[in-house]
Amino acid sequence: SPKDEVKNKYILFQCCHKDGKILSVEGYFEAYLRGEQTVFGIALRSISNKNDLKTQLQKSKDNYDALSETVNEVILRIDEKFNIVYANSAIQSIFGYSPREIIGENLNFLFPPEILKRHEKEMHKYFYVDSQHRIKMGINNSIEILGLHKNRGVSPMEISFGNTKDFEERTLTCIIRDISLRKNAERKLHKLAYYDKLTNLGNRDLFSKDIFDH
Repeated sequence: SPKDEVKNKYILFQCCHKDGKILSVEGYFEAYLRGEQTVFGIALRSISNKNDLKTQLQKSKDNYDALSETVNEVILRIDEKFNIVYANSAIQSIFGYSPREIIGENLNFLFPPEILKRHEKEMHKYFYVDSQHRIKMGINNSIEILGLHKNRGVSPMEISFGNTKDFEERTLTCIIRDISLRKNAERKLHKLAYYDKLTNLGNRDLFSKDIFDH
């Protein structure tokens, strides 16, 4: 009877198209009266494209995950609340955590909170301005920041930002590298350029630099 409650009006099934292609179809059934007769109506729609999209997204994710495991830099994806939704295995060597330990944690977990807080406003811009537009808007594609290793304390890090993706939620890709060696090399070059090797005192170039800087 049309008055009886139908618990499940939707069914999924497959049918064969005229060209021989198998289609996944979703059907919605409804019963109604026409005079004294009970008539069943059905609305059909193909969900093959939806399934194809899910398959393509899964393949894309698998390829992305496989590629991210071939690099030495940490690759993270974070949501708009800075929660980590993906991490590659390089996080073990850079931060001392396994991906399983870090997924679901906030980005604050990897940086001194007071340090990251200084950059939060700037980092929110990367969710809405993709790389091709950042230079025009005066936004750098990377920032330098102190990272917090699980056991070794703080180290200088550089974060580069990819473009955002918005499927189920908006996420931002972050590429993080330890730049301790680079910073040490910069300090050594600075010392060679501005300090005397024998006396370890500042030379004339350092004096001139201080004059112009002030």
